Amino acid sequence: AVSCVALARPGTGVVMAGCLVGALASRGARPLLRLLPIAVLCALPSAGLFFWHASQSTGSALVPPYVQYAREVSPNDSWGLVNLPTAWTNTGFNLARLTAWGFGFGGGLLLPLLGVLRGGAGYRWLLLGPALGLLGFHALLRFHGVPWAGPLYLVEGWVGLALLGAHGLASIPRRGVGALALGLGALGSAWALGAQFSEARNEQALRSAPRRAGLAWLAAHPNPAEGPTLVLVPLGDETARRRYHLAPPLVLAGRAGSGEASSELLLARDPGDAEVVEALRTALGAGRVLRFERASGDCTRIER
Repeated sequence: AVSCVALARPGTGVVMAGCLVGALASRGARPLLRLLPIAVLCALPSAGLFFWHASQSTGSALVPPYVQYAREVSPNDSWGLVNLPTAWTNTGFNLARLTAWGFGFGGGLLLPLLGVLRGGAGYRWLLLGPALGLLGFHALLRFHGVPWAGPLYLVEGWVGLALLGAHGLASIPRRGVGALALGLGALGSAWALGAQFSEARNEQALRSAPRRAGLAWLAAHPNPAEGPTLVLVPLGDETARRRYHLAPPLVLAGRAGSGEASSELLLARDPGDAEVVEALRTALGAGRVLRFERASGDCTRIER
């Protein structure tokens, strides 16, 4: 649970800790009281390291780096800032993504439910608990990741669902319905995987558009003597700010022309002010300044 807090989101660690306590409690009060203090003692070294790292990274032992990042990048995505209809919509959306991305066909989540019937209470807590806990916890979160990335915030609970799904599949006869389920799962999974790669390629093309446009301009106007080239990217709306992460300026080494010479490409946010642009050009030592046009996908040169 401590590692989940350190490596992922604090909410994930809370859910995992609750599932572990539930698994122990399902065996009775005596095992819980006997093992819980041992678990706490074992977690103290890693917890101490976690708090120390947080204090060095953010200035506060109680503010992990992920929390600081979320506060600065997406302050409106705080947990709990949703109403009941939105939470219900989020739950349905995530269930649909779990079904499509996990089992590849509609009704695929019935397989983990069949697997639950084959296990005991502790078994359910450890395998089904994380998925249900994360589903409920993130129902109250506004942002759920880009659609092509799948059930992003539920990934830590996927291992348990996969094992339960395997148990559920094993309980279905291999002929008739069982063979149909296997065939649909294979075809659906292949479709989901192909759709993922297609969407990922499209998103990659959008995110790399300023760099590719800058390199294309350099290829059409080769002049290494002018030095590095600065590409300004307008970030005037939320979509652009999420797509192009340019703080601080991103330095890319790209080949211009046919590749005989190497030209340094600098990407930075467009300040929208000529004096600031000139100061930025001087500070970065750029010889040429281009502006990326999102509408056309090309770069135009900004003269002094």
